[in-house]
Amino acid sequence: MAQAVNHLRQKFQEYPGAQIAIKEFEQGPPVEAPIEIRLMGDNLPELTRIAKDTERIFRKTAGTINIDNPLRTSKTDLRVNINREKAGLLGVPLIDIDRTVRMAIAGLPVATYREPKVMNIRL
Repeated sequence: MAQAVNHLRQKFQEYPGAQIAIKEFEQGPPVEAPIEIRLMGDNLPELTRIAKDTERIFRKTAGTINIDNPLRTSKTDLRVNINREKAGLLGVPLIDIDRTVRMAIAGLPVATYREPKVMNIRL
């Protein structure tokens, strides 16, 4: 079993940009990870720097796998200021503006392809 797990981990490392975690089934109480570090504070840039340093240390440590750093990529907030009066005068429903912005950023599910397996199609 360990050989199969190691083979899969090596195989899935070849996919750039994908985060794939192979986990072995374990009995007992649920545990997110055997090692977990939580950094807390009010200074987000400093926390991000420390989190990246901590991640780097773990990546250099032999035997560590499935390293997850939620601060690895910065999140972007987007604020869309809608001129509601003008949209109303032009007959553009706010829901259409919302859908258009969401589609431009993350895509929208438009269909499902079912062969050979179920896949959602996003526009």
